[in-house]
Amino acid sequence: MSRITAQASFPAILKAVQARFVIQPPTPARPSQRAVLIFACLVTLFVLLAAYFTDRNGDMDELTFYNPSYMLAHFGKLTYPAYPHGIYFDQPVITHPPLHVGLIGLLCRLGFTWYYAEATPAVLFFLLAIIAIVRSAFPPAVKLGLLFSIGFVILTGDNIATCFGTRPEGEVHAAWLAGLVLIESGRLANWNRARLFAGAFLLTWASGVHYYAGFSFLGVAVYIVWAIQRLGWKQARSRVLALVGGGCLFGIPYLGLYLLPHAPKILTAIADNQGSGGVAASVSAHLELYKTWAHAANIPALVRKPLGLGVPLMVFSTVALSLIRSTRGLALAALPLQLFVFVFASHKQPQYLLHEIAWFTAAISIAVLTLGDGLVARSRIVGLKKAYMPLATVLLVLYLVTSNPVLSAVSLSTKPHVHEGDLARAAARSILGPRASVAGRLGAWYSSGADYWWDIESDMLGVVPYEPAAYFANFDAVADYPHMSDTSLNGGTISSWYASGVLKLRGFYVGETNPQLQTVLLSARETPQVIGYAARNGQVYRFEQQAEGDFQVLSAACPMSPALAYQNWRERWPGAFAVVLPLPMRAPGESAVMVTVLTPRRAAEPAGWIARSCREVSRVNGTLQLANKEALVDSLRREGQPIYFDRNLEDLPGYIGVGVPGEMTPPGDGVRLTQVLRLSDAQTPHGVRLGGAPPFTVRVPSSRGAFALAIPVQHGAAVATPCWLQLRLKVDYGRIGLAAYNGNLGIRNRTRASILKSSEPIDVALKMPNLRDTTYLMIFNDGDATAKVDVFDGALLVPQQDWERHQTALAPLR
Repeated sequence: MSRITAQASFPAILKAVQARFVIQPPTPARPSQRAVLIFACLVTLFVLLAAYFTDRNGDMDELTFYNPSYMLAHFGKLTYPAYPHGIYFDQPVITHPPLHVGLIGLLCRLGFTWYYAEATPAVLFFLLAIIAIVRSAFPPAVKLGLLFSIGFVILTGDNIATCFGTRPEGEVHAAWLAGLVLIESGRLANWNRARLFAGAFLLTWASGVHYYAGFSFLGVAVYIVWAIQRLGWKQARSRVLALVGGGCLFGIPYLGLYLLPHAPKILTAIADNQGSGGVAASVSAHLELYKTWAHAANIPALVRKPLGLGVPLMVFSTVALSLIRSTRGLALAALPLQLFVFVFASHKQPQYLLHEIAWFTAAISIAVLTLGDGLVARSRIVGLKKAYMPLATVLLVLYLVTSNPVLSAVSLSTKPHVHEGDLARAAARSILGPRASVAGRLGAWYSSGADYWWDIESDMLGVVPYEPAAYFANFDAVADYPHMSDTSLNGGTISSWYASGVLKLRGFYVGETNPQLQTVLLSARETPQVIGYAARNGQVYRFEQQAEGDFQVLSAACPMSPALAYQNWRERWPGAFAVVLPLPMRAPGESAVMVTVLTPRRAAEPAGWIARSCREVSRVNGTLQLANKEALVDSLRREGQPIYFDRNLEDLPGYIGVGVPGEMTPPGDGVRLTQVLRLSDAQTPHGVRLGGAPPFTVRVPSSRGAFALAIPVQHGAAVATPCWLQLRLKVDYGRIGLAAYNGNLGIRNRTRASILKSSEPIDVALKMPNLRDTTYLMIFNDGDATAKVDVFDGALLVPQQDWERHQTALAPLR
């Protein structure tokens, strides 16, 4: 009997299963639904083309923010050792939250190359936003407007923001948009808890991708209040829990693992960037960007004209979306991000306008499409209602694809796309060879070809530099590029040492996608053969020095000219390749830039202009041949070693010493007074005397600024003239400094550059206006690790002329 019942009920069971899994003929889609689906597919294609089939610029930040991703990929640690001065040597990014670069690093660790890894986080969030839009309960006009805003942002490319680079704005926007769509579509779907949860999670995620987006999560509060007001607490409670739970799923780990542990440095970084201008400075900077972009030809008229009105775009978008029933929640939930950027982000990067501009384009297109839909519904023209949305979609597509800079730059190929940073590194390694130690500034840490990298900003661009020839002799090469190549606190720069001949040209790479990939490789030693690479139109050329070659590389210090302006970096002279490094300006009429140009020898220009207008530094003849781009990159993949970042300069391979900075060098004509420094009474800060006369060895504690040795100063009151406290010493490891100290008044003066490891004893002097308030000469730790120093001798030096004037008072001290 049971078998018969089961057999009889099988057709009913099968029918129920078919209904459950939707195994039935699909219902025909309405024209508006088909239009939305087709447009979504096209926008998806635009996202993929822009992310994976075009080169991107990104300028300085594109190259620098790859460093934490690189460290995670190769060493498993999300740190930022390439940052100047070693501030974040063993810590995360801090200047930005580490979420975006962390995802890039994880993808690289999984085997993605730089080009694909950096684009993928934003791609995934954009695709999620597109799916959420298509599957939402929004009217077709709203769906088309939201999709159009994605296409608009993607296809404006670098003109507004680089959505697929190492900067995080693309991920911020995509996650923010996806969160807004999901949370509002959840409300429209009878307050669907899953969508509310996912939307809150993504809005909070967007808050953690960049500091300026930190209050994006407050959009969730709009829906919490709305749910309680509309449903009452009893029915709203589960929805509120879903909203709070989605936010906390990301927010609590982010708070506990990043914000709280690094809060002091985060606040310092934000304060350093924002300055003290406050709200007024932020609003002023925002409106100033409006003025600039209102006259920028590369900004589409759709936003350029409204920007010229000087009214915040969020005013237009909020009003437009508030007038439409299904987007009122979006209008309010989108305000926290836009308001924070407008009111509080006084360090106003142009990329920060991305979200406001994209939201404006969404709002305007939604408003126009909705208005048109309403007018068509009242029309008596047969078939117009069915044709309206497809026709509107065609117009939106035509707008996006007409004269579009990104689509025109798409390069379809079966070969994997290569980030030009990888190509630049491969070229530099072929010039320098393996295991090269390279010095330079942040932007060249990767493209320089270094296997061992050292940032020079603390040592050479601070107040007191070391003697350049001695310092740079420690490296196989010194790399420089245009961004801020004219900036230092002492007036000396890599570009100026290149112009003066202290550094000689060893090689170069002239890139075509990023102005900061215009790199020169220099050396403190004469170079037997200059080798360089230059890229143009997807091809790479190799220059080799040969006396009878048909090409030449001219290096010259030049005045500024229109051809050398920054915006002309892609091609300054027909048929020539050039690297232009700004020089520090000291006086009117001095050279403004250091030019390195590769040009045919028979070409009249720019050689003629350089001969007439510039001071030539060097001229090298050679050949230029097409290089194998794929082979270069393959060699990097096959033979490249991870880049090492040492905490101490003396740990680099080939270190030979840096000498003593000029202001710490004892005067050659000084009169030596031996009765001032009581070396025999030298003691530790704890009062333990070393005993006897030098030489003696001092071990320096690891904390920066810690005192290690106190040498008593006697008869200081008698020395009322300028003088130098001088020690003869040898640092075995670590970094130390000297300080004149008074037990009651504290430090009176100190050396402004570190004293580094040396193979032989060196003389170091601390210049003083007098010794009246000095009771000790102290040795202290000027680094971040332990140090060891051998002290051999010491004395006080006074200038010859002062000795002659004050000989009676000073003679007993000799």
